[in-house]
Amino acid sequence: GNYFDWPDHIHHINALSHNYFDSLDHYIPSYPGKIYRTLIEVPAFRTQFIKRYRELLQGPFSEARIQQIVENIQNEIAPMMPYHIARWGYPTSINNWHQDVQRIIEFCSQRRPYIIGQLKRLEDRTFPTIIASDKE
Repeated sequence: GNYFDWPDHIHHINALSHNYFDSLDHYIPSYPGKIYRTLIEVPAFRTQFIKRYRELLQGPFSEARIQQIVENIQNEIAPMMPYHIARWGYPTSINNWHQDVQRIIEFCSQRRPYIIGQLKRLEDRTFPTIIASDKE
């Protein structure tokens, strides 16, 4: 597929069902990813992380709010789209652009159950117990 076929694939990852909680730092190693992977093993942090993520899904990242934001952006840039299409040739028409915007809205709606399920699996997962020692 084409590199720009978002939201279907992002760098050969199925963006719809991919579990980003389990793969953070695996594809692009980073210090934030290493910090996340270390902290997520701490029960108190994991509980707080999952609780906050669920709160965000009900508020700022709610399906209705995401759709509203996408539609607001669509309305804001709609007057410029004929000029964009004329200059760049992509999307090939206003109708195709509207379809692409609808695909983004649908993706956000379809992705949500995967995120909720992945949070549940993260919540249920057991991690090795870390035993602190004062001996070096």
